[in-house]
Amino acid sequence: MDQKGNSHDYEMGLRDGKIASLETSVSKIAEDLGKFKISIYMLYGAIALTTFLPALQGLLHRAGP
Repeated sequence: MDQKGNSHDYEMGLRDGKIASLETSVSKIAEDLGKFKISIYMLYGAIALTTFLPALQGLLHRAGP
């Protein structure tokens, strides 16, 4: 094989390596984004509890015996 053919094979291998690296990076980002989404939902739940729990307690005390 001539020098030009080897260069082409090298470039193809380099490109394939970059694609594989990008796929790995995107996969890790997607996994981290899923964890971030869960933490945001937990934060929303904590805010809702601190906001509505005192009001709910007031309603329960008024409705009690």
